[in-house]
Amino acid sequence: MPDKLTNLIKQLKTASTGTPKLSREVAITLGWKSETNLTGFWWRPNDGGEWRSGPPDFTQSLDAAAWLLPGGDGISWILHSTAKGAVAAIVDDETMVVEHAATPALALCVAALCHTRDNPTDEPNH
Repeated sequence: MPDKLTNLIKQLKTASTGTPKLSREVAITLGWKSETNLTGFWWRPNDGGEWRSGPPDFTQSLDAAAWLLPGGDGISWILHSTAKGAVAAIVDDETMVVEHAATPALALCVAALCHTRDNPTDEPNH
């Protein structure tokens, strides 16, 4: 997954906006599955098999991007939007990740995915 995740991060950093296609790529990279027999239904194995009508819109919604943040105590995150894009930072007891992207949701998504790549044992919030 590291190569696939690194390539996805590069895509997200250069995107001008989030899209449903990019959000699906995030979901697939993180282990979400699409059920071809139930058109449009998705599930994530770590969620106990709960079916959803689709993966969260990670690249266009701050609420969905926040699902990618690591869980647990000692985690803080900051989001700052500017005329040139957005910056997201994730800080825990041992690391700090700061990433830039075109929109706040993309920046938060990129920072969370970079944290996941660099700390593979940390679990996301959801």
